[in-house]
Amino acid sequence: MRADDELFEKICTDFAIHGGYALNVIWNRAGDKIAEIYHLPFQTIRKGKDKYFYSEDWGNRKCDIIEYVPFNPTT
Repeated sequence: MRADDELFEKICTDFAIHGGYALNVIWNRAGDKIAEIYHLPFQTIRKGKDKYFYSEDWGNRKCDIIEYVPFNPTT
């Protein structure tokens, strides 16, 4: 299976189960093009006021929490 097909399948599965999906979009060094896109399991994401937070296990306080800013296509 191609990487694009696998990403699409994960997005569709999350949307069907959770009603949403999450992606980690990585810009190139110049900041003018998308270099990579990764799937984040939707159940691992929490929304703050103006940020998103990721944890592999929200029930484990020792698990790292990663902070993400919302995607902005103009940056």
